[in-house]
Amino acid sequence: MRELVEGGGSWAAFSQAVLLTTPAGLDADGVTAALQAVLDRHDLWRARLDGTALVVPPPGAVDATAVLTVVPAGTDLAALDARLRAELDPAAGVMVRAAFLDGAGAPGRLLLVAHHLVVDAVSWRIVAADLAVAASGGALPPVRTSFRTWAAGLAQLDRSAERPYWDAMTGARGVVSSVGRVGAPESATVDGSSAPAGADGAADPAPHVPVDRDGDATRAHFSGDSRAPSQRLAGVAADGAPLGRRRLDPALDRAAGTRSHTTTVAAAALTDLAPAAPLEVLVTALAVAVARWRDRDSVLLALETHGREEQVLPGAT
Repeated sequence: MRELVEGGGSWAAFSQAVLLTTPAGLDADGVTAALQAVLDRHDLWRARLDGTALVVPPPGAVDATAVLTVVPAGTDLAALDARLRAELDPAAGVMVRAAFLDGAGAPGRLLLVAHHLVVDAVSWRIVAADLAVAASGGALPPVRTSFRTWAAGLAQLDRSAERPYWDAMTGARGVVSSVGRVGAPESATVDGSSAPAGADGAADPAPHVPVDRDGDATRAHFSGDSRAPSQRLAGVAADGAPLGRRRLDPALDRAAGTRSHTTTVAAAALTDLAPAAPLEVLVTALAVAVARWRDRDSVLLALETHGREEQVLPGAT
């Protein structure tokens, strides 16, 4: 959260959304009551961002009637989603917006949009289950480990015993932290158009992502640069800094500047990988590719994950 807030740029609409089907016969009053129960149970859905802290008012402080909009069943979902996202305002305590597409006796739809500060892929499943229970007239179970308890516990947790392990992992084997090239081998500009060819008429063979910038050093973009091949392989930027060390820059690191590369793998080749989770397979492939490209035997990656690793904090449930 601190990294998001201090990173600059516009992130008020940085959100996730889910579209749920509501039971036939559940009207707007029923949806409002269910949503109120969820708002009262999930503290962060009532939160207000104050600097780098979340201030949570008591249950009942956020009225579901102010969160929910009722619209006709045929309303355009894309436009509705954009409208709800635009209404989010973490500093004003507007973390959630919802729209009920009333089925008028038939199954309806409930579109929920929540800021990423207060929801992730795992918590959506919990919210959906709570809404179903509340809509059917059931009582929601008590909160187990609250976010406040979880966050405070992590801050107080002594993990110093792990230090030798991580020092060995990141220091003894020449780790390079890098995100590598973005898919295609040809040179490209940030807007996706073809970059100028080199002096011999060929595209630069080693396009790279924007690199680190300390002080006034110049960033490199999706184009060729003057680094020696040994510097490129070692993951050294034009200013001598390792790749991947700087914070994200809202002016440069934008979705419009990314490219994708899709590879189809034969099912037979995945036989030995069957027990592994998809994320493990993808991370392994990325690590192998970057290590080969940078001529290193290991790669350090920073990954975002969802949910809690409850075993880290004793007593958490």
